[in-house]
Amino acid sequence: MASSSLLFLSEPQMDFTSIRIKNFKAINDATLSDLAKFNVIVGTNGSVKSSALQALHWVLQSGRNLAVDTNRDKDKGATLSASDANYMPSPDYKNAGYKILYGNRKTAPKLEIELISPPDEDGEAMNAHLWIRAARNEGITVHVPSSNKITAQIRNQGREISAYIPGLAGHSRGWPSCRLPAARRLF
Repeated sequence: MASSSLLFLSEPQMDFTSIRIKNFKAINDATLSDLAKFNVIVGTNGSVKSSALQALHWVLQSGRNLAVDTNRDKDKGATLSASDANYMPSPDYKNAGYKILYGNRKTAPKLEIELISPPDEDGEAMNAHLWIRAARNEGITVHVPSSNKITAQIRNQGREISAYIPGLAGHSRGWPSCRLPAARRLF
């Protein structure tokens, strides 16, 4: 069985009570709920463990890239070239959608992630809705909400937010694409 790991590090600590993933590889629409500070994801091969971790890592790494501007308009995003991205799930990233190709129009299929954190000191639960779709020519369009506490923690360049480390089985040579400087910072 292939194994995968995803690390979450931040200052202050960022906890999620729920993560919703839509339209990525084997995931049509899935919610990880009732999350604790430490979670173990267990399942047979092909049960979307790696897909969930990859989707989350792709969105978090793309959302923290300073080439991507935050945006108040939920339908607008910023373009990130494949060469500037710290992580792409595969060279054929446009084909990473659930049974469909990612497009570049507003209504086109896209990867969507909703992160929900526990209530803050004022009793207000925080959430952030991020998405990725294909860009017009090359690369991806990334939406990161502005004026959001979760976004501020994701974009904190002083700490790594996630690290996807694929298991030894189940992936081909050269995949996934990971830029070495980002990987070196983790070790």
